[in-house]
Amino acid sequence: MTTEDLIRAYYAAFNRRDVEGFLALLAEEVMHDVNQGGRQVGKGAFRRFLDRMNERYEERIVDLVVTTGVDGAHAAAEFTVLGRYLKTDDGLPPARGQRYRLAAGAFFEVRDGKVARITNTYNVRNWISQVCEPASVVAGIRVERLTRDGFAKSLPGLARLRMTVFRDFPYLYEGDEAYETRYVETYAKSPDSVIVAAFDGDNLIGAATGAPLEHEHEYIKAPFHAAGFDASKIFYFGESVLLPTYRNRGIGVAFFEHREAHARVLQRFDRVVFCAVTRSADHPKRPSDYAPLDGFWRNRGYRPLAGIESVFSWRDIGDNVPTEKPMRFWIREI
Repeated sequence: MTTEDLIRAYYAAFNRRDVEGFLALLAEEVMHDVNQGGRQVGKGAFRRFLDRMNERYEERIVDLVVTTGVDGAHAAAEFTVLGRYLKTDDGLPPARGQRYRLAAGAFFEVRDGKVARITNTYNVRNWISQVCEPASVVAGIRVERLTRDGFAKSLPGLARLRMTVFRDFPYLYEGDEAYETRYVETYAKSPDSVIVAAFDGDNLIGAATGAPLEHEHEYIKAPFHAAGFDASKIFYFGESVLLPTYRNRGIGVAFFEHREAHARVLQRFDRVVFCAVTRSADHPKRPSDYAPLDGFWRNRGYRPLAGIESVFSWRDIGDNVPTEKPMRFWIREI
């Protein structure tokens, strides 16, 4: 068995949850460097580690790439962990069956055809961010992540919110209720879409939407196809609308956190994107106190996506006909 074959057999046994088959690939005094922990030595310690992990986590390794040294005594692996958090681990957030996706790696030392040392590495903070559920109450406002079964009660309110909020600069949108109603119904047609709704009592005061990029309109998908992106791995954030009196309370942050959590749970997306209108700095209707949201988006980990733009068309307030507007995309890996 080559070193690469040994490492691949190691992860195949892990995916089968085959403890005995897994341990058979290890040297008796195997050294195990635990991520964010100390060194454990011996098969007995590794067995206890596996039993504990299997009790608390359900994990599967995908996208495995193995690289071996010329002497066959060393190897490295990079892979993606698809997991579910089953039982609360010591000192970690409560477990409720949350799903997660992690980029990870490992380094191996091989002696006499067995794994003699393994060092695992992954980003613990990223894992915690995925299993910590976003807040359901922010500054006294109830925030709910709805999926298709709960859309019906929120779609009319979302249409009205869009017409209200988008009248302000930079959109200056002259809304049409019939069009808005048809537009928001597109989210009900996507099986993996989401609406994050904010309620003050029973009143809908804000909402944010998202859906797989593949399910969006062609004028949104086309720039990504042209640039060679795999649209099937991108989740698209639509509008994020909130009445002015409720801003600067953390609700906008919750809108992003809930949509990002929804995209992660689906486990097939590695990026999220959204777009925003571009208006000139000297636009005649630009308020003197207008503050772009670029800083807020950057603080959330988003960056402008160079070279990719789209064009949306709508009627500005006071205009008789729609005009085209350039839209700039922002992206973040998840």
